[in-house]
Amino acid sequence: MDVTGYFVAPSQGIHLLNSHLLTMQEDLDSSFFDDQLKALSKKSTIIPFAEAVELIRKKKSVNHSLIAFSYDDGFAECYTHIAPVLERYNGYAYFFVNPNFVNGDDEYVENFLINKVHLPLYKRPMNWQQIKELSIKGHTIGAHTMDHIRISELKDIPTIEYQIGHCKKEILERTGINCEDFAFPYGHIERDFDITSIEIAEKYYSNIFSASNWKNYLSYDGRVFNRRHCEPYWDPKHINYFLSKKKSY
Repeated sequence: MDVTGYFVAPSQGIHLLNSHLLTMQEDLDSSFFDDQLKALSKKSTIIPFAEAVELIRKKKSVNHSLIAFSYDDGFAECYTHIAPVLERYNGYAYFFVNPNFVNGDDEYVENFLINKVHLPLYKRPMNWQQIKELSIKGHTIGAHTMDHIRISELKDIPTIEYQIGHCKKEILERTGINCEDFAFPYGHIERDFDITSIEIAEKYYSNIFSASNWKNYLSYDGRVFNRRHCEPYWDPKHINYFLSKKKSY
Protein backbone atom coordinates (compact mmCIF):
# COMPACT_ATOMS: atom_id res chain seq x y z
CA MET A 1 0.00 0.00 0.00
CA ASP A 2 2.89 2.38 0.70
CA VAL A 3 4.21 2.08 -2.85
CA THR A 4 0.92 1.79 -4.72
CA GLY A 5 -0.70 4.48 -2.59
CA TYR A 6 1.99 6.95 -3.58
CA PHE A 7 1.11 6.71 -7.27
CA VAL A 8 -2.66 6.17 -7.31
CA ALA A 9 -5.40 8.72 -6.65
CA PRO A 10 -8.92 8.45 -5.28
CA SER A 11 -11.34 7.35 -7.98
CA GLN A 12 -13.70 9.87 -9.52
CA GLY A 13 -16.97 10.27 -7.68
CA ILE A 14 -18.13 11.24 -4.21
CA HIS A 15 -16.51 9.58 -1.21
CA LEU A 16 -18.62 9.81 1.96
CA LEU A 17 -16.19 8.95 4.75
CA ASN A 18 -17.10 7.64 8.18
CA SER A 19 -14.61 8.39 10.96
CA HIS A 20 -14.62 8.57 14.76
CA LEU A 21 -11.62 10.20 16.43
CA LEU A 22 -8.30 11.91 15.86
CA THR A 23 -6.00 9.25 17.27
CA MET A 24 -5.93 6.31 19.66
CA GLN A 25 -3.29 8.12 21.71
CA GLU A 26 -4.02 10.11 24.87
CA ASP A 27 -1.87 13.07 23.82
CA LEU A 28 -3.60 14.91 20.99
CA ASP A 29 -1.78 16.67 18.18
CA SER A 30 -3.75 17.55 15.05
CA SER A 31 -0.75 18.53 12.91
CA PHE A 32 -0.63 15.09 11.26
CA PHE A 33 -4.33 15.43 10.36
CA ASP A 34 -3.56 18.74 8.69
CA ASP A 35 -0.78 16.99 6.75
CA GLN A 36 -3.23 14.26 5.75
CA LEU A 37 -5.80 16.71 4.38
CA LYS A 38 -3.06 18.65 2.60
CA ALA A 39 -1.96 15.45 0.89
CA LEU A 40 -5.50 14.42 -0.02
CA SER A 41 -6.20 17.88 -1.40
CA LYS A 42 -3.51 17.40 -4.04
CA LYS A 43 -5.50 14.62 -5.71
CA SER A 44 -9.08 15.35 -4.60
CA THR A 45 -11.37 18.18 -3.59
CA ILE A 46 -12.59 18.24 0.00
CA ILE A 47 -16.19 19.48 0.26
CA PRO A 48 -18.75 19.87 3.06
CA PHE A 49 -20.53 16.62 3.84
CA ALA A 50 -23.93 18.29 3.38
CA GLU A 51 -22.93 19.34 -0.14
CA ALA A 52 -21.86 15.78 -0.96
CA VAL A 53 -25.19 14.40 0.26
CA GLU A 54 -27.10 16.84 -1.97
CA LEU A 55 -24.99 15.95 -5.01
CA ILE A 56 -25.82 12.29 -4.51
CA ARG A 57 -29.48 12.99 -3.83
CA LYS A 58 -29.76 15.04 -7.03
CA LYS A 59 -27.78 12.42 -8.99
CA LYS A 60 -25.25 14.98 -10.17
CA SER A 61 -22.53 13.72 -12.49
CA VAL A 62 -19.03 14.04 -11.01
CA ASN A 63 -15.94 13.50 -13.16
CA HIS A 64 -13.33 13.98 -10.44
CA SER A 65 -12.76 12.94 -6.83
CA LEU A 66 -14.75 14.64 -4.04
CA ILE A 67 -14.15 13.72 -0.39
CA ALA A 68 -16.51 14.52 2.51
CA PHE A 69 -16.09 13.67 6.18
CA SER A 70 -18.43 12.52 8.95
CA TYR A 71 -17.68 11.49 12.53
CA ASP A 72 -19.64 9.16 14.79
CA ASP A 73 -20.02 9.03 18.59
CA GLY A 74 -19.22 12.65 19.44
CA PHE A 75 -15.80 12.54 21.09
CA ALA A 76 -14.43 15.77 22.55
CA GLU A 77 -11.50 15.79 20.12
CA CYS A 78 -14.01 16.30 17.31
CA TYR A 79 -14.53 19.80 18.68
CA THR A 80 -11.07 20.57 20.00
CA HIS A 81 -8.87 19.13 17.23
CA ILE A 82 -10.74 17.71 14.22
CA ALA A 83 -13.20 20.48 13.34
CA PRO A 84 -10.62 23.32 13.35
CA VAL A 85 -8.50 21.44 10.80
CA LEU A 86 -11.47 20.52 8.61
CA GLU A 87 -12.58 24.15 8.52
CA ARG A 88 -9.26 25.17 6.95
CA TYR A 89 -10.01 22.83 4.02
CA ASN A 90 -13.74 23.55 3.62
CA GLY A 91 -14.39 20.12 5.09
CA TYR A 92 -17.46 20.98 7.17
CA ALA A 93 -18.51 17.64 8.56
CA TYR A 94 -21.47 15.74 9.96
CA PHE A 95 -21.03 14.85 13.64
CA PHE A 96 -23.37 12.06 14.78
CA VAL A 97 -23.85 12.08 18.57
CA ASN A 98 -25.31 9.81 21.25
CA PRO A 99 -27.18 12.03 23.76
CA ASN A 100 -26.81 9.67 26.71
CA PHE A 101 -23.05 9.60 26.15
CA VAL A 102 -23.04 13.40 26.30
CA ASN A 103 -25.21 13.34 29.44
CA GLY A 104 -23.48 10.35 31.05
CA ASP A 105 -21.82 10.21 34.44
CA ASP A 106 -18.41 8.59 34.90
CA GLU A 107 -19.88 5.10 35.20
CA TYR A 108 -21.94 5.47 32.04
CA VAL A 109 -19.03 6.94 30.04
CA GLU A 110 -16.72 4.13 31.18
CA ASN A 111 -19.25 1.48 30.16
CA PHE A 112 -19.79 3.24 26.82
CA LEU A 113 -16.06 3.25 26.06
CA ILE A 114 -15.41 -0.31 27.16
CA ASN A 115 -18.50 -2.13 25.93
CA LYS A 116 -19.94 -0.01 23.12
CA VAL A 117 -17.02 1.46 21.18
CA HIS A 118 -14.02 -0.42 22.65
CA LEU A 119 -11.81 2.59 23.23
CA PRO A 120 -9.43 3.75 26.00
CA LEU A 121 -10.95 5.28 29.12
CA TYR A 122 -9.25 8.64 28.56
CA LYS A 123 -11.58 9.40 25.64
CA ARG A 124 -14.32 11.91 26.57
CA PRO A 125 -17.58 13.04 24.95
CA MET A 126 -18.28 16.54 23.69
CA ASN A 127 -20.62 18.61 25.84
CA TRP A 128 -23.79 20.24 24.54
CA GLN A 129 -22.23 23.69 24.25
CA GLN A 130 -19.46 22.33 22.04
CA ILE A 131 -22.01 20.50 19.89
CA LYS A 132 -24.04 23.69 19.51
CA GLU A 133 -20.93 25.67 18.56
CA LEU A 134 -20.04 23.15 15.84
CA SER A 135 -23.45 23.76 14.31
CA ILE A 136 -22.98 27.53 14.50
CA LYS A 137 -19.63 27.21 12.71
CA GLY A 138 -21.27 25.40 9.78
CA HIS A 139 -21.00 21.72 10.66
CA THR A 140 -24.08 19.50 10.85
CA ILE A 141 -25.19 17.59 13.95
CA GLY A 142 -26.72 14.17 13.41
CA ALA A 143 -28.29 11.52 15.63
CA HIS A 144 -26.68 8.16 16.38
CA THR A 145 -29.22 6.61 18.82
CA MET A 146 -29.43 7.50 22.49
CA ASP A 147 -26.95 4.83 23.65
CA HIS A 148 -25.00 3.61 20.59
CA ILE A 149 -27.24 0.54 20.35
CA ARG A 150 -27.04 -2.10 17.64
CA ILE A 151 -30.64 -1.71 16.53
CA SER A 152 -30.88 -5.25 15.16
CA GLU A 153 -30.54 -6.58 18.73
CA LEU A 154 -33.66 -4.76 19.93
CA LYS A 155 -36.85 -6.79 19.95
CA ASP A 156 -39.63 -4.31 20.69
CA ILE A 157 -40.73 -1.33 18.63
CA PRO A 158 -41.09 1.14 21.56
CA THR A 159 -37.40 0.68 22.45
CA ILE A 160 -36.36 1.17 18.82
CA GLU A 161 -38.55 4.29 18.68
CA TYR A 162 -36.87 5.62 21.82
CA GLN A 163 -33.33 4.97 20.58
CA ILE A 164 -33.96 6.49 17.15
CA GLY A 165 -36.71 9.07 17.63
CA HIS A 166 -36.03 10.38 21.12
CA CYS A 167 -32.46 11.09 20.00
CA LYS A 168 -33.82 13.84 17.74
CA LYS A 169 -35.93 15.27 20.57
CA GLU A 170 -33.01 15.31 23.01
CA ILE A 171 -30.71 17.10 20.58
CA LEU A 172 -33.39 19.70 19.89
CA GLU A 173 -34.06 20.32 23.59
CA ARG A 174 -30.37 20.55 24.49
CA THR A 175 -29.12 22.65 21.57
CA GLY A 176 -32.06 24.04 19.61
CA ILE A 177 -30.84 22.09 16.56
CA ASN A 178 -33.56 20.40 14.49
CA CYS A 179 -31.60 17.28 13.60
CA GLU A 180 -32.47 15.88 10.15
CA ASP A 181 -29.76 13.22 9.82
CA PHE A 182 -29.39 9.80 11.42
CA ALA A 183 -26.59 7.20 11.24
CA PHE A 184 -27.04 3.64 12.45
CA PRO A 185 -24.39 2.60 15.02
CA TYR A 186 -21.95 0.02 13.66
CA GLY A 187 -23.81 0.55 10.42
CA HIS A 188 -23.53 -2.72 8.53
CA ILE A 189 -26.51 -3.42 6.31
CA GLU A 190 -28.69 -6.34 7.48
CA ARG A 191 -26.39 -7.19 10.39
CA ASP A 192 -26.98 -3.96 12.34
CA PHE A 193 -30.28 -2.64 10.97
CA ASP A 194 -33.11 -3.64 8.64
CA ILE A 195 -36.09 -2.26 6.75
CA THR A 196 -38.21 -1.96 9.90
CA SER A 197 -35.67 0.29 11.63
CA ILE A 198 -35.24 2.28 8.42
CA GLU A 199 -38.97 2.94 8.30
CA ILE A 200 -38.87 4.15 11.90
CA ALA A 201 -35.90 6.40 11.20
CA GLU A 202 -37.70 7.89 8.19
CA LYS A 203 -40.45 9.13 10.50
CA TYR A 204 -37.96 11.49 12.17
CA TYR A 205 -35.11 12.20 9.73
CA SER A 206 -34.60 13.32 6.14
CA ASN A 207 -31.28 11.48 5.62
CA ILE A 208 -30.24 8.06 6.90
CA PHE A 209 -26.72 6.63 6.77
CA SER A 210 -25.03 3.25 6.94
CA ALA A 211 -21.33 2.52 7.35
CA SER A 212 -21.02 -0.18 4.70
CA ASN A 213 -21.69 -1.06 1.03
CA TRP A 214 -19.41 1.84 0.05
CA LYS A 215 -19.23 0.85 -3.63
CA ASN A 216 -22.78 2.11 -4.03
CA TYR A 217 -23.94 5.58 -3.07
CA LEU A 218 -27.29 4.31 -1.82
CA SER A 219 -28.94 1.18 -0.44
CA TYR A 220 -32.53 0.07 0.09
CA ASP A 221 -33.77 1.63 -3.15
CA GLY A 222 -32.25 4.99 -2.40
CA ARG A 223 -33.38 5.24 1.22
CA VAL A 224 -29.95 4.91 2.91
CA PHE A 225 -26.71 6.75 2.10
CA ASN A 226 -23.60 4.57 2.36
CA ARG A 227 -20.38 5.75 4.02
CA ARG A 228 -16.88 4.29 4.02
CA HIS A 229 -14.67 3.86 7.09
CA CYS A 230 -11.57 6.07 7.24
CA GLU A 231 -9.73 7.50 10.27
CA PRO A 232 -7.54 10.62 10.57
CA TYR A 233 -4.59 8.60 11.90
CA TRP A 234 -4.37 6.45 8.75
CA ASP A 235 -1.43 7.09 6.41
CA PRO A 236 -2.47 9.33 3.46
CA LYS A 237 -0.90 6.87 1.01
CA HIS A 238 -3.11 4.11 2.44
CA ILE A 239 -6.18 6.33 2.11
CA ASN A 240 -5.29 7.05 -1.52
CA TYR A 241 -5.00 3.31 -2.09
CA PHE A 242 -8.38 2.48 -0.54
CA LEU A 243 -10.18 5.36 -2.23
CA SER A 244 -8.70 4.45 -5.61
CA LYS A 245 -11.09 1.50 -5.75
CA LYS A 246 -13.86 2.33 -8.18
CA LYS A 247 -17.41 2.96 -7.00
CA SER A 248 -20.43 1.41 -8.67
CA TYR A 249 -22.65 4.49 -8.18
